[in-house]
Amino acid sequence: MTGPPLPSIAKRCGSAHADWRTLWLKASDGTKLDGAEAGSGSRGVLMLHESPPDLCGWEPYGAELVRQGFHVLLVDLRAYGLSQRGPYGGQRGAVADVRGAVDELKHRGAKQVAVVGASYGGVTALAAAPELGPEISGVASLSGELELKNAGLNALAAIPQIQVPVLIMGSRKDPYFDENDARELLRAVTASRAQLVEFDGSDHGWNLLDPPHKQRAYTFLVGFLRSVTQ
Repeated sequence: MTGPPLPSIAKRCGSAHADWRTLWLKASDGTKLDGAEAGSGSRGVLMLHESPPDLCGWEPYGAELVRQGFHVLLVDLRAYGLSQRGPYGGQRGAVADVRGAVDELKHRGAKQVAVVGASYGGVTALAAAPELGPEISGVASLSGELELKNAGLNALAAIPQIQVPVLIMGSRKDPYFDENDARELLRAVTASRAQLVEFDGSDHGWNLLDPPHKQRAYTFLVGFLRSVTQ
């Protein structure tokens, strides 16, 4: 998809830890989204950001996955970053954004695509997954809340309908997604394969991938992504 020139990730985000290629792509409803791709090959990973941040928040973590051999696409969801607002949001918008980004990553060479979301992005990933079905190979949610009423997204209602493998990660004392929330979400899973990984403390979203949890968190996340994109 063509559009006005996009700034480099280094310029936009202040640094770049991988060779990111910026691009425009379309959600399945035609909404123009901006993204950044790095890596190559068949093992695709789509990364959905927190709110209010944009794709820059995932940049260092996505770069680590590139070093682990994954083909990574960061995308700004509608109304975030440089992406268009689109005609609607909520569940319908989430599905359109994720489907469009998955299609783009497959067009660029990925054969299997796992969706990874943090916080708002985690809820978006879980909410969209049932309608995407076998178009995706797995979903990982880092501190994705049970429901975001203001955004029209309900992960708890969606998760029983997800049939691909699911990884849930969170901190036991996270005020937005605590141990009780995580276990409630896990109990609602009907997929044949699901895993809950919990950490001490209150770290939220992509901060789970920082010290002191970094090594353990990446071990579980990378292991999950390798298993679902093989």
